[in-house]
Amino acid sequence: MSATSPSRGALGGIGRLLLAARKGSGLVYVGEVGTGFTERSATALLDAMAIPKPQLRSVGRSCL
Repeated sequence: MSATSPSRGALGGIGRLLLAARKGSGLVYVGEVGTGFTERSATALLDAMAIPKPQLRSVGRSCL
């Protein structure tokens, strides 16, 4: 399992991957690694994961 850790100085804003292993029914931190991304590949990945603006406007707990 892994999660990204944001970094202002890293290419494309992804600095390193935080690694975890299963322990019982949860996860425990086991280390971190660099991504190896180039600026172009990091930007492409972030663009692909971007969530477009919702079509419905939310007002409180209801949508209009």
